[in-house]
Amino acid sequence: MKVKRGGSRVTTSLVFFVAAATLLAAARYVYVTGYRPVLAAEYDSAGGGYCVKAYMIGEPVFPFGPVKYRIDLYSGGKRISSAEVQVKNDGAAAGEGNFEVLFGDDAAYVRIMADEMDDINIVMYYNGGVEEQP
Repeated sequence: MKVKRGGSRVTTSLVFFVAAATLLAAARYVYVTGYRPVLAAEYDSAGGGYCVKAYMIGEPVFPFGPVKYRIDLYSGGKRISSAEVQVKNDGAAAGEGNFEVLFGDDAAYVRIMADEMDDINIVMYYNGGVEEQP
């Protein structure tokens, strides 16, 4: 009696497809939860020359953990400075109500407020410098 071997090619292809789909789903999960930037708030200066954008990077570490944010200062559509902060807001995403931005003569002053932490004050100078103040 002869044994037919054509089924092994189909089985190998199916196993490869399932493995590739699983790997792709895992990579997407890692990207979404740890690296994907999502615009949380945006503020424009009165003259329109400067813009501050706050991006949530990924998702909370744990359902009630901190979330990483990147604050960017733009001039003419070009990013001139950036700062990263950890925001502890009881696992919730921060939005426009958690940020306060004032545009001065030489810098943008960013205040970040959340439920489970003291306020963070960041000075983003128009020349590219960044300074965190108490």
